[in-house]
Amino acid sequence: MKKRLGTDPLTEDILQLYRGRLEFAGNKRHLEILDESLRRRSPRFWNRWREQNPRVVPDLKRVNLSGRALRGLNFSRTKLDEALLRRVDLLGANLERASFRKADFLSANLSSVHAGRANFSGARFRDAILRKGDFQRTTCLDETYFRHANLQEADFTGAKLAGADLSETDLTRTCFDSADLTIANLGEAILNETSFLGANLRGAGLHGAFIRNVQTDSKTDQHSLSVDVHVAWNAPPGKGITFTEVDDIRLAQFHGIIEEHGSVANLISASAKRVVLILGRFLPRRKTVLNRLAEALRDRGKVPVIFDFPGPNNREVSDTVRFIAGMSQFVVVDMTKANSVPLELQATIPDLMIPVLPIIESGQTIFSMFSDLQRRYFWVQPPVSYKDAGQLVKHVDKAILERAEFAEAQIRERRAASVRKPMSVLRVNKGLIKSARRGKK
Repeated sequence: MKKRLGTDPLTEDILQLYRGRLEFAGNKRHLEILDESLRRRSPRFWNRWREQNPRVVPDLKRVNLSGRALRGLNFSRTKLDEALLRRVDLLGANLERASFRKADFLSANLSSVHAGRANFSGARFRDAILRKGDFQRTTCLDETYFRHANLQEADFTGAKLAGADLSETDLTRTCFDSADLTIANLGEAILNETSFLGANLRGAGLHGAFIRNVQTDSKTDQHSLSVDVHVAWNAPPGKGITFTEVDDIRLAQFHGIIEEHGSVANLISASAKRVVLILGRFLPRRKTVLNRLAEALRDRGKVPVIFDFPGPNNREVSDTVRFIAGMSQFVVVDMTKANSVPLELQATIPDLMIPVLPIIESGQTIFSMFSDLQRRYFWVQPPVSYKDAGQLVKHVDKAILERAEFAEAQIRERRAASVRKPMSVLRVNKGLIKSARRGKK
């Protein structure tokens, strides 16, 4: 069952420990050695004892170390189950194979820790910092709670995070390759350049997540990703909540925008200010020119889309071109030896009133039917010739951007003229009578 976004699952044991009602349940001798090291404000005493006793497994269950500086301490294989570790500083500590089941790391600093194969099942990391930490093959099952945590650039390769609550976390450049995130809650998380190569995201929740440049591959299991929650107030018992599902994490945010009332218009409006569709022939030499053009447009704040990819299986190529063009600010068409361009233009120009900017390499000829398109549709601009990619990029502002702005101004003027108040019938009749009188004279 899905957890409600924002709930704070404090277990009764953690509450009792925080209130001081649960006593230390580990080895008191081990705790004395740790206390001595903390009294000396140096990890050397504890770490030296660990080196001299490699077979001893420290037992610090239910220890309260809140607010303590624990930098550089060797807690590998240590039992710290149900430990109270709020606001502790564990920067660079060794936590490999340690057990932190149901431990409380509220606002703790775990930056750059080495926690490979550690067990964090049921632990709480609310507001904690785990930046650049090594958590490879860790266990964080069921009730593990990361809300508001900073996991930037942390490595969770092969980790078990099934059912974990990662809502509102910062997962910028975090690595979850081959991790198990089944039914994990990623609601309102920042997924910026996050890697999910080979990960299991089946049934994960992504409501409100920021998704950009996420990395997935054919081995990433993305079935039944939950995008949004809809409450049906009059639904029968047990049918009040339904989930919208997609099978690609990159579509999750798009679906969320589509489902939010009024957001489609904002999406199209925003796209129409930056997206540029580039059409042409994509032989190696021609593709080099278009790539250079796309790079120049990107440097000027545009989002160029070169249509050199296969369309969806259930749509025609012309449908895909028309869809992208409808989201674009303008279309650049390289007509140099472009066999499919006439069909693409015919699919785009008649139905969409957006600037079309033809370009062609010097010495090449334009296909014969292009003049008809230019006469019929005023938003098709005159072709501009270029000698090579260098010349085109050098003059991209005047040859492309300024011409697009001019065409946009023309389109706005035409649209404004079409919404003027209609002329009254009486005024039309008076105009006809005056014309007739002038004809008699």
